[in-house]
This record gives sequence, structure tokens and C-alpha cells, in this order.
Amino acid sequence: MASGIVKDIDEKFCQCSICLDQFKEPKLLPCLHRFCKNCLAEVIQQNRGIVSCPVCREECIVPEQGLEGFKTDFYMKNIIEYIQLQTTLDDEHMQECYGCSKTLRVSAYCFKCNDFLCEACHQFHVTSKITKDHRQHTLAVEDVASKRLTLDKLASLKEAPRCYTHSEKLSELCCKTCSNTPICMACTYGNHEGHDFREVTALANEERRKLGDELAELLSHEDKIMKMPEKLKNLEDQIETIVSEKQKVVLSEHTDKKHKIEEKLQKVETNYKLSKDKEEGELNKEISLLRREMEGELQKVREKYNKLCDEKKQQISRASQFTKQEHDDQVLKLREKLSILNAGYKEATESLRTQQQGNIQKAQTIGNQFESMIKRFENLKATTTTLLESMNDWTVLQCIPDILSAKKPLMEELKKETPELKTLTDIKMERLPNISLSNRVSVTTQSVMTIEGISCKTWDVCDITATQNGYIVVTGNAGVTGSHITVIDTKGKVVQEMRQLTTNYKNPDCFCDFLSGSKFVTACDPRELGIYDTNGMQHTKVNVSAVTPEWPPERGVTCVASDIKKDLIFLGNYQCRHLYAFNGLFKLCHKLILPKPLKGCHDVAVFERNLVVCDIIGRMAIAMNMESEMVREFKQPAGDLITWGPIQACADSNGFVYILWCNDPIGYSGDRVITQNRLDVNHVLAVIPVDKDAFSLTTIDSLHEERLLVATLTTGKIYCYNLVTLLFIILPVQKSKV
Repeated sequence: MASGIVKDIDEKFCQCSICLDQFKEPKLLPCLHRFCKNCLAEVIQQNRGIVSCPVCREECIVPEQGLEGFKTDFYMKNIIEYIQLQTTLDDEHMQECYGCSKTLRVSAYCFKCNDFLCEACHQFHVTSKITKDHRQHTLAVEDVASKRLTLDKLASLKEAPRCYTHSEKLSELCCKTCSNTPICMACTYGNHEGHDFREVTALANEERRKLGDELAELLSHEDKIMKMPEKLKNLEDQIETIVSEKQKVVLSEHTDKKHKIEEKLQKVETNYKLSKDKEEGELNKEISLLRREMEGELQKVREKYNKLCDEKKQQISRASQFTKQEHDDQVLKLREKLSILNAGYKEATESLRTQQQGNIQKAQTIGNQFESMIKRFENLKATTTTLLESMNDWTVLQCIPDILSAKKPLMEELKKETPELKTLTDIKMERLPNISLSNRVSVTTQSVMTIEGISCKTWDVCDITATQNGYIVVTGNAGVTGSHITVIDTKGKVVQEMRQLTTNYKNPDCFCDFLSGSKFVTACDPRELGIYDTNGMQHTKVNVSAVTPEWPPERGVTCVASDIKKDLIFLGNYQCRHLYAFNGLFKLCHKLILPKPLKGCHDVAVFERNLVVCDIIGRMAIAMNMESEMVREFKQPAGDLITWGPIQACADSNGFVYILWCNDPIGYSGDRVITQNRLDVNHVLAVIPVDKDAFSLTTIDSLHEERLLVATLTTGKIYCYNLVTLLFIILPVQKSKV
């Protein structure tokens, strides 16, 4: 550009980005963007100490001198001066002549006089000995008309710049130490003594070579920065596509679960109608039969049959009311589940929309940053390319330090990676609530297994649990002074066995509960808390009284349970109204007080967010929350005034609670039954008679089916019950002897 015709210069290159007019006294920012002096003054006035470039938004600190502290862009100023000069000479402009003071057509311009000349004065200038030194600084109209006018030609017509310190002298050298400042010979002995002085042409060539290398490095990043907007646009399209696909998945899952609930509602309505019609039909038949018999009987028995009819009518009314209540309860719960599902769908959809908006906004923010970098890159590239083509050594020397200063921060930003782009397509899809449509589980005996070697050793089984790797764990006392931990497979074969001697206790019980993976928590000694791992038979244990003074040394552990989600272990005693919560490192976290009128804790089980506590002495089984508040009391098994005490409890994955009861005050003899319960149902769902030696129970997932295991105390047997989910209306449990 610099060696070409002045007319070839792009108009926008000489145009201020603020006023959109040709530069007037151009000032240069550190980013190499230039603005009119007055325009930049307005920008500085609107900010306090920091100026943000109106083009690329790069911020810089306002110099102490204010507006005057910003460098004047002499390079651009020369270009504008050349353009204006060319326009004046090319258009046969009428101008006052510097030589004769007459207004005539301009014939030439003298850079020595810095003014226009008419034809006569022009000829005098180039022929007179008085102005002999003006000849090489005079520009004729013919040079403009023949299109030989270039920036380099104009630069050669002008005098060398004045000394920066001594304005009356022309500069002879360039001080590289002071950012290529033009100086005279006098300065070499003055303020610039000892500095690095260079001959102008040699220094300009050296600076051109350096700038060429810097431009090459800059251009190596051109492909990356120019492709980034398209890459970001593709990324936004990809985000929208992913969100759209995941919204379809959520909608499909919502529709499927909604249809299941609606089908369940239809079944409930149908079962209700069939049950009601059947009951009314059968009872009406009985009434009709009784009435026919009544008509054939004597008057003395008429009152008896009328009374029977009235009783039947009352039964119809009670049965109808109960069935209607059960129907209404189920409809209400199903509608609540549908409401929860709809809310979950709304939340999942909103989450996807929020992630979409957030990630697109992040992409746009990155895009804005790169757009600013592109503007700075293009401006730096254009300025550097133009300067490299310029043959004006003084212009090169004045501009190169500023270009290098602007290029350094831009290169640092270009070399930065943008790892966050890879995470913008990571859209997390919220799962819909897991809605269980079952309201009852049928419990049927499947099989009975015998634990290998237990009965012949006369060992007891006080507790039972199961691990995730398919093993069953039984614990209990192993003779008068010992306890045992026995790991078996689903056929009763012993896989691992550990016997432990205890101190100061006879016939010690040993308790256990599943913890995680292959681990379970143990209490083999009355004052001991441990964790056993079936992988490697590792048994870590501590004395409870030693790790916390809250547990008296004379108190024994009579039950243990684990909260898998919160990594808590609960210990209790049948004569103490406190439950102690430890973490996996055997550190006491807190303790809970049992609600009244519980007297102690014979067994405890974790169920959802609650604890199921069995108090065999107080003949009560209750559910309590983690704030020590009673949630509900479980009803005893139906019987003829028989008082039952709870021995142990467990829960399955469908929300049902199983409690083992006995009618013996201590729990070591008498009859045994298991009741099936739910927190949201006030009555007992089912009563299951079991072996009189049954003492502990748990659930196990086997072959993707959940089963209930009931272990006997002394005979070494384990009863396995199928848990089959049934979909029907819950009818009242009939009272009968067990």
C-alpha cells in the first residue's frame, strides 16, 4: 500500500470508527486502533482512568498527561496529509500562492515552504539559486496527473523530522534506547549520552526484518481465530440438537409413566365396581333367601329372621363404606403420584432449558471475546502489512515499537486454550420420579435351607443380613464364651467362618447389618462395634466405651443397624431410651431419644428416612424420624386378646415393613408371626405364621427378585419367602387365632 498510488488507499483505513469521518489529529491506543483527538477526548471523559477501545474493547490506563499522553499517529497523519495534497493538486484547485500572494490555479507544492505555488513561482523555485535547496522538496501537478504520486515519493519530498529536543535542527540519528526518537548530533552529548544511536536506514531495515518475523508468527494463528465463529455457531447448533433429543426422551418417559398411572386408575375403578356389585349381589341373594324362608316359617320366628336381615343390611353398608374409603384413598394417592410425575417432568424440562440457555450464553460470551480478538487481529495485521511495505524509515521506526507492544498481549490470548468449549455439550438430564404402582406384596414360602454345621455345633443364630455380592451372613453366640460370624451362599454352604472369644459375658449374642458392597457392621462382643469385609475376611472393631464416654462400660449392645445413604451406624440397648449414631470411622456423630412410651430398643432398622424400633419389653413397634418424633405405631397381629412383642424388623424395596412378633415376654419361646405393614396404611396388611424358633429376618435380592429370609435361633434353618407384588384393593384383615 505504501509504495502504491495514494488513490489505492482504502477509505475506511483512514476513517475514524467513532465519527465515521476522515481522521483529524489521529491518536493511537496501545491496541493500535486510532481515533480523532476530539473523539478520543469524549471517550476519556465518559470513563474514569480506564479506556475501553470502541473497536476491540481492550482496556488501557489513561496516561498521567491525559489525552496528550496518547501518541499521535504520525503514520496516519502523513497519509491523510498526502490524500489532501493529492486532491488539491489533482482538481486544479484555486489557492493563494505563497510566492506572489495571488489567488491562482495551483501548480506545485513546496514542502520546504509548506505552502502552494502558482506556475510562475513554481518555475522560479526550481530555477533560482536562492531556492536551490527547495527543488528536491517541490511537488508539481504533473507528478499527480501522471499517477506517479506514491507515499514513498511524498515521503522523499519532505524534510527529515526535526530533533525531538532541538526543534530548530533536523534529526540526523535515531536513539533506539528512547523508542527510536529522532535526535541531532548535539543530543548525543546531552540527554542521550551513552544511549544506543543508529543510522536511520540501517535501523529501519533491522526493524522491518523483526516486524516481518513477528507478522509471520501472528499469521500462524490466523486460521484458528478466523474459524472460531463458525465453530461456535456449530457448537450452538449441536447444543440445541442434544437438548431437543433429550427433551424427546423425557417426554417419552413421562408419557409412558403417565399411561401406566392412568391404566392403574382405570383398574382401580373397575375393581371397585366389580367388588361392590359382587358384595351387594351376594348379600341381596341371601336377603331374598332369608325372606323366602321367613315367609314359610311361623310367626314366632319372623322377628328372628327380620333381625338377621337387618344385620346383613348393616354388613352391606359397612362393607360398602370401607370399600369406598379404600377406593378413595387409592385414587387420591395415584393422583398425587401423577402430580409428582408431572412436576418432575416440568422440572426436568426446565433443567434442560436452563442448561441450554446457560451453555449458549457461555458460547456467545466466548464468541464475543473472539470477535474482539478478531478485530484486534485484523487491525494489527493490516497495520503491520502496510508498515512493512512502507519505504519511509522514520514512519517505520516510530510505529514498530507500538505494534510489537500491541502484538504481545494478543499473542498471549491467541495461545490460550478454550477447554470450556468441550463441556458446553454436556447436558445433564434429570430423571423422572420413580413411581411405584404397587400397594401390596404377597408373601409365600418358597424354600427352606439348613446352614451347614450350625446345629451340630450348638451355635445360635441371633441375626441375619445379606451382602451385595450374593452372600448371606448369620451371627450369634458360639458356645458359652464365644460368638461367630458365618458367611454362607444361597444354598446354606459355609463360605467364611470366624469365631471370637468374649470376656466377662456368657452366651454373648452377636448382631449384624448390611453396610455397603461386601461389608457389613457387627456387634460380636456386648461392648464392641466392628465392620467385616467378606473380601479378605478383614474384621475392624473398636470398644464402644473407648471411643465415646457417652456409652457406659457396663452397657451391652443389643441391636445394630446401618444407614447406607448417610454412612451412619446405629447402636441400641433394650434397657436404654437412646440410639447412638456413629460414622464409618467409629466416631460418634449424634444420639437420638426414643419417643415415649418406648422403654428401650430390642431391634432397629433403617427404612427410607425413618427408623423402625422394636421394644419387646414395652410390646411396641414404631416408626420414628431422625428428629426423634414418632411417625406411627404399628398394630399388633390380630388375635384373641393375645399380647405380642416385636423381636425384629426389616423393610423391602417396595416400601413394606415386616415385623417378627412373639407372644413370649422375652422372645425366646412361644408362637411367632410376621406382619406386613406400610407407613401410609393404618392396619396390618397380612399376618404370616412362621416357625416357633424364628428369631431374625432380612431381605435379599436374588436373580433380580426380592425375597424375605427368616432365620431360626437354634435349629440353623433359613426360610425363604417370595415377595410378589399384587395390584388389588386392600381388604380388612379378619381377626383370627394365629
